[in-house]
Amino acid sequence: MNTKKKIISGILATAFALSMSPSITFADHGANLDQQTLKISEKFVAKYVGYDLEKRMKMNDRISVLLEKLSQVKGKSSSKIKDSKGREISASKSQRDRLVNALNYIDIELDSFDMTVNSGQSAAVDLNVTLQSLLKEHVNLSLNVLRNAYDWNDETSASLKELDDNTADLGATIGSVYGSAAEARFLEIWRAHIGFFADQTTGLKMDDEDMVTKAEQDLVMYQDDISDFFSGAIPLVKKETIVAGSGVHAKLLGDSMKAYDRGDYEEAYRLQAEADTQIEWVADLLSKGIVAQFPEKFSTYNVADQSKALTSKAGVLRLELNDLLREHVNVSLNVLRNAYKGTTDFNDSLAALDANTVELAATIGSVYGEDAQAKFLKIWRDHIGFFAQHTTGLATNDTELTALGKANLKQYQQDIGDFFSGAVPFVMKETVVAGSGEHARLLLESMEAFDAGDYTLAYELQTQADEQISGIANLLAQGIVMQFPDKFTEAE
Repeated sequence: MNTKKKIISGILATAFALSMSPSITFADHGANLDQQTLKISEKFVAKYVGYDLEKRMKMNDRISVLLEKLSQVKGKSSSKIKDSKGREISASKSQRDRLVNALNYIDIELDSFDMTVNSGQSAAVDLNVTLQSLLKEHVNLSLNVLRNAYDWNDETSASLKELDDNTADLGATIGSVYGSAAEARFLEIWRAHIGFFADQTTGLKMDDEDMVTKAEQDLVMYQDDISDFFSGAIPLVKKETIVAGSGVHAKLLGDSMKAYDRGDYEEAYRLQAEADTQIEWVADLLSKGIVAQFPEKFSTYNVADQSKALTSKAGVLRLELNDLLREHVNVSLNVLRNAYKGTTDFNDSLAALDANTVELAATIGSVYGEDAQAKFLKIWRDHIGFFAQHTTGLATNDTELTALGKANLKQYQQDIGDFFSGAVPFVMKETVVAGSGEHARLLLESMEAFDAGDYTLAYELQTQADEQISGIANLLAQGIVMQFPDKFTEAE
């Protein structure tokens, strides 16, 4: 993953890209209406990474003008209309009507958008989402790399490259606050500690106790280096706190690989889940310290006290949905690759994935009740099964089974679209269908690349899927908060 990719990818941009056709054109400029709507939706997404109210209102005006023009002919047969700059647009009835529906959603959302401590949409929460996402990705990619290295399978190099891209993104995030010299120093320390984990794993594989001991000693030295770095950069972060946190991180990853080495895969995956949860604490600690240190960098939203936004109910919901959905992507692809290869840890990786599913359903149930929780749980488990059908078809060269998995995922898009649009008034079915379709495409193509032996592409698509689902998490969090403002209002 490289830094110019958006951490918050934006499901609405996906919706436009999937619903528009190249046949829609600005007649006198040869431009593509897809591109116009994508530009609008990208600006819409930009609110998640910080921009001011004046820009938001200008964008709202542009959307409103285009919406008015398109609405004039909604439902009529194919015709030409003019956009807000007088350019002629040619569109079929179905294409134009889908665009009107999408723009209607954006218009409603922008009018209702509340960039306050109660919305979960603040610059401070943006930072926390970014750090949490990158650090949790580090945990999952690291253990994937270490298991690949232990078994020395064909995708080891590709998975290692993806891990280093994650490292580069973490470095860039640090550099965006503290400058290029700090970024370079962080990268040096961070890459070194990944190397120490690799040494430990190699020692385990070779039954070289001295090598394992040396690697663990190096990781203790890393704790001192990383704590000096962060406590030196962030006044509110104490060295001993980082030493303790980085020590727990190192122990959890090391113990997970020790469990893997002795064939206790259930324990290996349990410790991975624990490491994934523990790293949230690190993201929270760093976010709070950075926001307190540079309040002016996080004043793009109408939130008087950004630190309150970090712990707000709405902020926690957004973080939780990002956490669970991104974990779903990474654990799902690990399970599917294990299924494809027939690994001995398949059943335990599948159990870890289902634990994520149960937790995600419980989050839905905490808002919408037990019946909704049970319904979501069935839909979500079913769609994982459809991915398994596709993967099994790839592994056995059964094209009918592969096609069945894809067909079932098409129906899943309708089912999950009905579920969320029925539950959350501010979320359109078309948007969910488009977003879930893009999610399915990325995972399916990742496994198809894996089947073809293109492991670099397989892991690149995994990262794209990880980023794309963050847009779904943000959309759902925003819709739920708008639907139940009383549940997310902080006490004075």
